[in-house]
Amino acid sequence: TGLFHVDRILMVDRTSGTVITGLRQDRDGTATDTINSTGSIQGEDQIVSGMLTAIMSFSQEAFGKDEGGGGELSTLEFENSQLHVKATPLVLLVIRTIGTPPAKINSIIENRFDRMVTDNADALASFDGRLPHASRLEIQAQLRRLLRELRKAESDGVSARKQGPRRPFMTFLMALSGVILAALLLIAILNAI
Repeated sequence: TGLFHVDRILMVDRTSGTVITGLRQDRDGTATDTINSTGSIQGEDQIVSGMLTAIMSFSQEAFGKDEGGGGELSTLEFENSQLHVKATPLVLLVIRTIGTPPAKINSIIENRFDRMVTDNADALASFDGRLPHASRLEIQAQLRRLLRELRKAESDGVSARKQGPRRPFMTFLMALSGVILAALLLIAILNAI
């Protein structure tokens, strides 16, 4: 396990898989707006968001999940990192964390996500690849509040844990690719039957 760290937070358009806005946090705690970052960071975020959108679409089709998608918070575990995904029919909130998350992480994510979606419902519903500037700034501010709340929850529950090694982005990407490959194999098997 290891010390908790929020690596990135993405708000994703569920229909297209496009990153609406996001934050990336360095180990020193500096948070950066990923939309205005270098092309490689934006590219990494687009790969992750596209894969997650494809997986969620597949699970709805293959397993008959309701189309509403107002579902529960899902957490995917990858070695020393976790991917927390909260969805509505319009958007996904994706949070990649490293290390042992605080006990209150799920309630913090759900509460902040519900507020973001409610406060920005019109802008998110009309997203066409771009957000109005004021809406993007408001969502960014709310993502930063979420990040602060997660940091506070971690500092409130800190124990004498040792920091684990940071896993590179490629390990995470390979694990996510494995999930997609397994889903495609399942489709092939179901189609053969």
